[in-house]
Amino acid sequence: MVANKFLRYFAASGVIVASAIIPAFPAHASAYPGANGRIVYSSNQTGNYELFTASATGANVRQITRTTTGAEGQAVWSPNGKKIAFTSNRDGNDEIYVANANGTKAVNITNSPDADAQPNWSPDGKRLVFVSFRNGGLQLWTMNADGTKAANLFAGGVQPSFSPDGTKIAFTNSDPGATASTDVYVISADGTGLTNISNDAGTNSSYASFSPDGTAIAFVSDRSGRDQIWTMSVDGDRPTMITATTGQNIEPAWSPDATRIVFRSTRSGESLLYTVKPSGKGIVKVSRGSAARGELPNWQPLPRR
Repeated sequence: MVANKFLRYFAASGVIVASAIIPAFPAHASAYPGANGRIVYSSNQTGNYELFTASATGANVRQITRTTTGAEGQAVWSPNGKKIAFTSNRDGNDEIYVANANGTKAVNITNSPDADAQPNWSPDGKRLVFVSFRNGGLQLWTMNADGTKAANLFAGGVQPSFSPDGTKIAFTNSDPGATASTDVYVISADGTGLTNISNDAGTNSSYASFSPDGTAIAFVSDRSGRDQIWTMSVDGDRPTMITATTGQNIEPAWSPDATRIVFRSTRSGESLLYTVKPSGKGIVKVSRGSAARGELPNWQPLPRR
């Protein structure tokens, strides 16, 4: 499955691994509020991990990748909703691909002998931040959207996510001196100004997702004793738990209009997708029928009318 190197790191660091593909984070539209499009997600409902899209209610499911030699996941919509970047090992190595919204014309843009994964778009659609082992260790890198001009950004970190204005990147990192504790950190897009914003020693915070207006972050924390979806301000103030159920509640991604958050939950014993209001009210199950067993969701931004 995807990224044996990444899987070994996650098992050692205590970061949540709920599937063989490392969780991704959503891209955000530069024009807020945008219209809510389709949700892309990964599922093994056909026996192999492939990418699917569905409406916010789980209707009109479409399979957009069909591979027989690998697995696909960590899909994120481009800011204009016309492309997706995703991770695939279809060529035997973890690489980042960019394809049309319907999955056609997929192009390997990394072509590196080392594992590359977890892409996330800059809000102008010109660059991607991603995770790579190409220097022999887990690091954050950036590159142009066509794969050119790859550059090391930060020595460490996983699950990177651009802020809507493109000036900052949130990511998950192990706490200094801790063997099984992670926090959400933010750095400037040039790699400077590292700040721990979740700052809850002895617990695990991860999966940071900026709200489309840039004022809040949805994230996962086990500070209550179980993985739940939380929100906080972009400086880490006012952490608020918005789910309170059994099972894991992970992988939050904001809707482009900021009215809902899609996430994955094992509350029923299966990995299913749900949406919830940022207040924690109005939980709706997205996964149904052929849309079941969804994971790694990301919400498509559509242009404002």
